[in-house]
Amino acid sequence: MKEWFRARNSWGAAIRTLSDEEAGRLMKALWEYTMTGNQIELQGIEKGIFALILFSLEQDEKHDEELAKKRAISGAAGGKQKAANARFATDSVANVANAINKNKNQKQIENQNNNQSQKTDPLFERFWDAYPKHVGKEEARNAFEMLHPDQEQVEKMIAAIEKWKGTRQWNEEGDRYIPNPANWLIGKRWKDELPKPGKPKPTVIAQMYEQRDYSGVDAELMAIQDREMEERIMAKRNGEDI
Repeated sequence: MKEWFRARNSWGAAIRTLSDEEAGRLMKALWEYTMTGNQIELQGIEKGIFALILFSLEQDEKHDEELAKKRAISGAAGGKQKAANARFATDSVANVANAINKNKNQKQIENQNNNQSQKTDPLFERFWDAYPKHVGKEEARNAFEMLHPDQEQVEKMIAAIEKWKGTRQWNEEGDRYIPNPANWLIGKRWKDELPKPGKPKPTVIAQMYEQRDYSGVDAELMAIQDREMEERIMAKRNGEDI
């Protein structure tokens, strides 16, 4: 059992990328190895960092053994080897830390790009601008994403919207009878048939006099009948018997 082992500041760059729980497991594994020689099974990033630290510890141990043998002959050679080993271990751990940080930064950039693309989806914005009722934009965006329509499908939606804008239902009482955009998308309402226009009410024109049927009577006979009718009316007005 070793009473101590060398801990290097260069390890901190990699260990800082771990959570407290991961770092705790890593340090327990190091102490277990230096005290008993047993290696605790680790997973993922912890396992990779442990392997690099273990390599540097083994190099230190090997170096110490060689140094003890060669110290009487040449202390300088041992010092150079120690420096080389330390540089190698430091560089290795630093490279792992850089790779982890680079991977995290790349994921952050990808997430930002994905969020940005969701907010600026040109097909959704085209639908949103065409739809006459602007409520619940995020709900509408989620419904739109579930449908995942292509350019052709969006054009069909917009064509249907333009037709529905001309219906009585969508023009009565403001936008009261226009469905919310999310519901319209979920229900695929662009496939609905437009309501048939109602029949116009007949126009009733009041007649100021009884309309006579002159069919089958020639014009001269009608003129005679009209004169006789006028003479009868005038005679009644004058009190004459007819």
